[in-house]
Amino acid sequence: MTEITESIKPYLSADETIRAARADNSSAVVVTDRRVMEVKRGAGSRGRNLKQAKSTLITGPNILGVEIVEAGSEPVDTAGLIGGVVAFVIGLGIFFLMGTVSGEAAEIADLLGLGAALLGGLFGMIFIWKAIQTKSGGVTVNFFGDEGDVVESISLAEAEADVAAEISTVVGETE
Repeated sequence: MTEITESIKPYLSADETIRAARADNSSAVVVTDRRVMEVKRGAGSRGRNLKQAKSTLITGPNILGVEIVEAGSEPVDTAGLIGGVVAFVIGLGIFFLMGTVSGEAAEIADLLGLGAALLGGLFGMIFIWKAIQTKSGGVTVNFFGDEGDVVESISLAEAEADVAAEISTVVGETE
């Protein structure tokens, strides 16, 4: 946490204390006793280094509550995975079956077998690719204002659930 503390220090006031923090190579989320800070680093379209800092006050009189929604990781689509393997196997099966045809129809059978193998392989790979493309989980923190409406929303990674819990603690202490 010392690296996070050092990188975020320029954005904190002298009497502000860090309650929870998470960071990786390109971003950091820090909860203090007053606000949530999000700092992101990256490169612009022309290769310039960019640093973006966002601060959300969570102790003001306009924040009356907080809602934390945790969404787990999306599982692999088993039906799509099975469908892809089946399409791949059927395409190869037709290819080998057409290879056994002899006589005058052998050339047409070879073309049909090759087409079936290509289509089966293509559809199989597409189904398998789509089946394994899953969304990672996350945590959404919604801040409620005077009228009960969401005045601010922060999205965190699934591993940052403890940061969301600390946000709830800070908001609860100030009510």
